[in-house]
Amino acid sequence: IFGASGIIDLLSVVVTPLTLTPLGLRDLKFVRVLKLGRVVADDWATIRDREVGSLGVGLRAYLVAMFAVLMVGSTLVYHVEGAIHNTAFTDIIAAMWWGAGAMTPLDSGMTPLTLLGRVIAAVTSVCSLVLFAFLIHTIGVALTQTRSDD
Repeated sequence: IFGASGIIDLLSVVVTPLTLTPLGLRDLKFVRVLKLGRVVADDWATIRDREVGSLGVGLRAYLVAMFAVLMVGSTLVYHVEGAIHNTAFTDIIAAMWWGAGAMTPLDSGMTPLTLLGRVIAAVTSVCSLVLFAFLIHTIGVALTQTRSDD
């Protein structure tokens, strides 16, 4: 309880009611990101200790990473582009729709206008390509193991 993980858990619980007040404490939500980081680190240790090449573990890791890239990329673009007049990123749902389109060959018709928004878009797209390569690798390893077992 008194270690770093316990302090992060305590801060994330204490911050939640504070963000609902009109005191301008919404910036304290970064503590939740710390808790998410701790949970992902714990899950990563569990995944690392399991059998290497397991299709279920690889797909789970892929889905978690894909969701993380979607959430981080969409949130960053929303905060960067949301303050600009005449932008398509009017709410976080629109930004997530853009993120889903940026991670696939689909075109959502939304483009960031600022340089920082475009850099975030490029990084999000590159991360999705890396994740696709990871998915192909995971499936290939599973098929190779299945074929060598026969």
